[in-house]
Amino acid sequence: MQLENFTDLLNYASGFSTNANKNKITLSRLATNGERIYQNLNYLALDENPLKDGDEIFVHALPNTPRNIIRIV
Repeated sequence: MQLENFTDLLNYASGFSTNANKNKITLSRLATNGERIYQNLNYLALDENPLKDGDEIFVHALPNTPRNIIRIV
């Protein structure tokens, strides 16, 4: 049986949304003692880890802050 990775999950979900921050993804995983552990990862780091039963993944949104603004006052 082959374990699924994050790319497989993305394919099931039709990919990232347009405002997804691929550099800020939170993986929530159950430890052996039942405690939940949170890791902040980017897309490539998360894709290297096989998913486990009980994993929860939250993809953060890109910030709404405008960038590269020039103001002339």
